[in-house]
Amino acid sequence: MLTYHHDFPTVYCLWLLPASPEFELLQKQIKQLAKEAPADSPSPTFEPHVTFLSGLSLNAEMETLVSEVRDGLKSWMGDTGINQTLDLKLDAPINGGSFYTAIIYPIQQDSSSDDDIPGPTSYSKLIAGRSALQARLQRFFQPLPPAQVPKPYFPHLSLQYSGLPQDRLGKITREFVQGERDKGELMEAVRMDRCALMRCEGETEEWTTVEIYDLKGEVVDK
Repeated sequence: MLTYHHDFPTVYCLWLLPASPEFELLQKQIKQLAKEAPADSPSPTFEPHVTFLSGLSLNAEMETLVSEVRDGLKSWMGDTGINQTLDLKLDAPINGGSFYTAIIYPIQQDSSSDDDIPGPTSYSKLIAGRSALQARLQRFFQPLPPAQVPKPYFPHLSLQYSGLPQDRLGKITREFVQGERDKGELMEAVRMDRCALMRCEGETEEWTTVEIYDLKGEVVDK
């Protein structure tokens, strides 16, 4: 087994998953970057996702956690009988500065032009949904060590996990962006249509999917 990083997570997370065909294109980009990683610093592959919520304790009672996640999603999107999706704009990939954000598509925040759009924008709906679920699931979070402050939420879609030095990652990122732009495959938006409850314990290839829901909280096939 390849070892990628010493600081493994031991938490449940909620991931927003892209719809087809964006899912397949992003998966291809993730595998491409992992395949090109040097042997002395390998990169794992993983499913494309935007982390919606993280830090839920593995000691949480599973049946209760699953029920609360379902109800939280239903409250967020509502039970309208219509297939709900969340369309998110993407900025060009950057190096995010850590192992799990080595190369990412940042989610584009609301711009001033969005003020003329009636109703909540997709970005603000993402943030509102996360805040609502975070409040609902508060009792399931692992306690932080004393004096540790939670990191601000930075929504992004990861393309590569890597421990390479920043200068090498910067070069890889620039070459990736140019190559995908030349092929017409650099993504500018992504449509999310599912939410996965993930058990993230150990190395990346050991992470497992507990359940997958549509964005109205109904269980769908894994």
